[in-house]
Formats: sequence, structure tokens, C-alpha cells
Amino acid sequence: MIKKSKQHLRSVNENYLEHMLVAFKVSYNMLYGGLLALIHGLIPGLFENSASIKIKELYELINKKR
Repeated sequence: MIKKSKQHLRSVNENYLEHMLVAFKVSYNMLYGGLLALIHGLIPGLFENSASIKIKELYELINKKR
């Protein structure tokens, strides 16, 4: 498991702390976007574009780093 983790860190050109921070940022934004989508599902007039904007931001974050 350690060897595989080290290989992954090298493949994304990050150290452990950098990778952890990026993963936490992605996780937070996914949870936040999911909450916005849930609220939008209940009340369609709220957060009409918020979830799709969050998805685009996450896509850009992940692809610019790697």
C-alpha cells in the first residue's frame, strides 16, 4: 500500500501534504455542491446553476494540477 501511494504521489507530482490538501478541497467542494443540488431538487428556484458551476470548477481544479 505504501509503495502504491508513493507511486500515485509521484504520478500527480505532489508530496503527501499537497495531495491531502487538494483531496480535502475536492471533498469539501463535492459535499457543498451536493448540498446545493439537493436544495435545488427540493426548491427548483434556488441554486439553479450552482451545482453545475461547482462541477466545472472541480473539473478545472483536478485537471490543471495533473
